[in-house]
Amino acid sequence: MFFSTSDNYDQSHILENYGMVDSTVVIGANIFRDVFASFRDLVGGETKGYKKDLEKLKNAVQVEIALKAEKFGANAIIALKMDMDEISGGGKSMFMYQLVGTAVKLKEGIIPNQNLNDSADIRKEDFIELRTRVARRNKVLNNPGSLREFASVDSNDWWDVDLYKHFVFQYFNKDEEVAERYLALIESVPPKYFIHEFRKQISSISGTTFHYCIQSMEKHNWFDTSIILELLKSKSHVARFRTLHIIYNDRLSYSIEEIDDYASILNYLKTEFDTTVKSEKSNTVFGSKEVCLCASCLENRPIDENKVCSNCNANIFGFIDNNTGVIDLKKLINKLSSTINTLQYLKKDEVFRYT
Repeated sequence: MFFSTSDNYDQSHILENYGMVDSTVVIGANIFRDVFASFRDLVGGETKGYKKDLEKLKNAVQVEIALKAEKFGANAIIALKMDMDEISGGGKSMFMYQLVGTAVKLKEGIIPNQNLNDSADIRKEDFIELRTRVARRNKVLNNPGSLREFASVDSNDWWDVDLYKHFVFQYFNKDEEVAERYLALIESVPPKYFIHEFRKQISSISGTTFHYCIQSMEKHNWFDTSIILELLKSKSHVARFRTLHIIYNDRLSYSIEEIDDYASILNYLKTEFDTTVKSEKSNTVFGSKEVCLCASCLENRPIDENKVCSNCNANIFGFIDNNTGVIDLKKLINKLSSTINTLQYLKKDEVFRYT
């Protein structure tokens, strides 16, 4: 998708005009306070952490507005405008980013070609870095090896589509025991590259792997309602309960357009969600007892919802109390309701501000 802030296009260049498209996302104002609370990442007067978070937010709104334009058949969004507002009330403060533009289909040849091959010259320093990157990339792709081969790829941010796919294949089909520092590399991979394997193996992957997959979803702002609902309907209680963690986690940004998506998930949790577990008899020196697989560590745990797993201290739904109180289905439903109410308030406020 081609983005342009200019509206200076001759009508003969525009094959189709699909009208206005927009994207709105919301973040808590604490993103700014958290960054400025520490000056350890200040380099040359520029806060790197702050800049990265704003880049993620910018990418989120661009992806959403591009998807809306693509549905019409557009190949460009012109006259693009970005707006940032603070919304305060009830002792809370949030920032809202909005992109507004015109979705159009431009003639071939009008959109600038932005391929690297069309640039003039590559500086010596850039070429040497690129040569190192290509060498490492080819070594990783041509030698299956182990996950540790990707450590340098991640530390230098040399990822590309082929490396993502190659890594995911090895990650979910590994035979040997892998150190946690290599399992953590999945955080850098956008979920769209591993979600297929994740869906298939959600009931069997280790708690550590599951944790880092969830971290990636949060980092890349992934939230797919159809996949979430599919997993909530799984026959496996481990899959159903682990999916609750995807819903409960906070996201980098929220969109007003997602109100209906959240509402459908909330309605399912309230009316149809299956909280039963598959149990089995476990024989001990004190007799037999009913146990089920823990949704967190996959070890046997008591079926009793009020007890925690003796192996990892997680409750029946796989949540571990980290001084935030017990997270159960009721608390999750309340959080979802609060999210929906907040988005509805923003939608109402948006109407008042633009009319």
